[in-house]
Amino acid sequence: LFHPNVVLPFWIRLVKGMGMDGSGSGGVMLLSRRELGLLLSCCNTLVSSSSSSSSSRREGQLITTKNYDCYGQCCTIVTLLLKHNQSRVYNVIPTLVLLLRSLLSHVLKLSPPTNSKIKNNNNVECLSACEDMIVKIRHFNKLCESLLSHKQVLQHYIPVILSDYAMALKRTSDASTNIGMGASSGIHPTVKKEVMAGIFVLIDICGDNDMERLNSIMLDKESRMLFGLVYQNYKKVHEYKGQF
Repeated sequence: LFHPNVVLPFWIRLVKGMGMDGSGSGGVMLLSRRELGLLLSCCNTLVSSSSSSSSSRREGQLITTKNYDCYGQCCTIVTLLLKHNQSRVYNVIPTLVLLLRSLLSHVLKLSPPTNSKIKNNNNVECLSACEDMIVKIRHFNKLCESLLSHKQVLQHYIPVILSDYAMALKRTSDASTNIGMGASSGIHPTVKKEVMAGIFVLIDICGDNDMERLNSIMLDKESRMLFGLVYQNYKKVHEYKGQF
């Protein structure tokens, strides 16, 4: 009953105001603050667990479609909660931010199969793993886009998520110069490229003061420099006037 493949579809129907049989009642069920907090916390636990298992890429295992379903459905739940229970979600923003951080952390740990994995596994399965990875990242990017309409409420919290990304960039840089750390310690180039759209949206949500706080307080020298390169690319397509 508590397997992700069971509870996540049920939660989605619940948030949509639908019964277990899938028949809509026509109205939207409003969840209490406590119920919302518990729901987001459960999603965070599921994502964190699958994120830990995604480190199995370092053990030679492929990304599974079960993890993809879990990830995508958690993103859907957040989007629906913000749509149908907006005012109540605003009362549990810290819990929401924890989940958003876990969702980003999960995709940053993904990587396509290596050549050695391809030799030891069916090519079709490897191709499916690559597609699942891209789909997960697109789920994250789409979720980031849904946050734009809540900019006034979220802008002060987004720098925490961006600082996580900056620190991941630093780990990637360290891994590239430290052979002992291995490539799996950093962000895979494909992931870095695909997730950039979502990162740009998160930057777009932040106000001037929030970006200044990120720059001056939340990042160390190396992560500030690396994130500054990302920000330079952002400036090419956005109008933010702050400086790094």
